[in-house]
Amino acid sequence: MKSKLFLVLLLIVGLVFGFVGAASAGSTLVFGSSGDAARLDPGDVTDGESIQRMDNIFEGLVEYKEGST
Repeated sequence: MKSKLFLVLLLIVGLVFGFVGAASAGSTLVFGSSGDAARLDPGDVTDGESIQRMDNIFEGLVEYKEGST
């Protein structure tokens, strides 16, 4: 019984990791969105699509030390 369970688990793991492909160098990132950003000026953004793009662009550009703000 234990050997059957082991073989089934081994088969499942093999199937899961067998279909995972490695990323090739120079791959293109495809990003889907529901619309275009109207503005990319942080002080002038008022719509949701522009806010999402601003978050993607500026996230991680500034980091503060713990307890400094």
